[in-house]
Amino acid sequence: MAESESIIIPFSNKKLIKLLAVSVAFVVAGCWLLIAQPEMHNSVFSDSFTRNTAAIVCVLFFGFASIALTLKIRAKKPALVIDETGITNNTGTIGGDHIPWSGIRAIVTNTVFNQVFLMVILYEPEAYINKQKGFLKRKAMLHNYKKYGAPVSISANTLQMSLSELRQLLHDKLSRYNDVKR
Repeated sequence: MAESESIIIPFSNKKLIKLLAVSVAFVVAGCWLLIAQPEMHNSVFSDSFTRNTAAIVCVLFFGFASIALTLKIRAKKPALVIDETGITNNTGTIGGDHIPWSGIRAIVTNTVFNQVFLMVILYEPEAYINKQKGFLKRKAMLHNYKKYGAPVSISANTLQMSLSELRQLLHDKLSRYNDVKR
């Protein structure tokens, strides 16, 4: 492979469509709970306030997820671009920025709510967070940094590549390009 070649990792539309179907099902279930107001013999959902609150949260959260997934399916951007300069991450709702290899200290695996992520540990995370233009993006990155030690995470759940293959590829590229710069 020539040094100037980019590795482009696309989204898996099959995985995105499956996630979209699940999200839509939860939106429908939440709407049904709100409209039908079924009698529940479950101790938690027998209270109408708790049931309605859960239904509203379900509709809002999975409604947002449905919109985000639809946008990912229709988008032409690749999920990840890996080249000699760094990583461009479009996998999440707060991704999209280029991270130079020189700014990456390590790439580690972390599990959050039974989902495995690759966390991109940066040398200067605060500087990276502060340069973000969007308020919500900055806040989300700050939250990720404080809670998980990295402002940027990469999920392989929607990629056309397994997590283990992606982890190995990123580790190889990080060591290769950081060794060249030293």
